[in-house]
Amino acid sequence: VLYDVSYGVLMQLYVGTFPDAVNLRGKPSSPVFDPISNARTDTQDPQLGKELWAWLEDQVEGL
Repeated sequence: VLYDVSYGVLMQLYVGTFPDAVNLRGKPSSPVFDPISNARTDTQDPQLGKELWAWLEDQVEGL
């Protein structure tokens, strides 16, 4: 879904004026569903991170 560029700053304004923003401390946020969202647990798996990094290295090899 593409939005008009005038909507581009809305997320920053929302989080910047959100009363509990001081408690976010690097957590992802989404004003649409849940102001303080949690990342999927598989994104915190170090082994998956290493596998992804290796795959990305393979993709850009020779560029």
